[in-house]
Amino acid sequence: MRMNYLFLFLVSALSAFTQVKKDSIIKNIKVEQEKLVKFYLDSTTTPLARSERKDFEGIHHFPITLKYRAVAQLEKFDQKDTVIFPTSSGKKKRYIKYAKANFKIDGKKHSLVLYRMADIKKPEYAKLLFLPFTDLTSNNETYGGGRYIDLEITDANTILIDFNLCYQPYCAYSHNGWNCPIPPQENFVNAKIKAGVKN
Repeated sequence: MRMNYLFLFLVSALSAFTQVKKDSIIKNIKVEQEKLVKFYLDSTTTPLARSERKDFEGIHHFPITLKYRAVAQLEKFDQKDTVIFPTSSGKKKRYIKYAKANFKIDGKKHSLVLYRMADIKKPEYAKLLFLPFTDLTSNNETYGGGRYIDLEITDANTILIDFNLCYQPYCAYSHNGWNCPIPPQENFVNAKIKAGVKN
């Protein structure tokens, strides 16, 4: 009988710990999402032109869903090929293929390529990884030009991709001459990623 009580106690404690951890993750996601909202509303940081601000309807997010946090297995490329990304303005940007990220959502396998900037102009960008993607919400619930996630280079063979933190490029809100990279076809997710920023 005592063993049964001990088992139930341990299960209950583990469940409580798991819930506290989930609550902490959700809280941190909310903080990051609020930072993005403030970035657009602050006149000193917003990418919007003054004439665009009066019609700006704000940043909107899908409900936070932890199933869209995926630990991806990395296949780092031995040969770092440089690729040219077309942008919304017609200009081009150079990126370097860093790794393929393999992950699952709802038990379904997906792969996306992570990139590094080829022309690093600021030291803080040296460890930045760029993940542009489109999915089955693109052109409907989210911007047709895709969404982005910022990550950091890691020595590990895994990386956490949290789609709750994905955002739309400046071009989704502004026509102020921004050069927003268009995600390549290889970074299409054949699923509805109903997380992060939406239209």
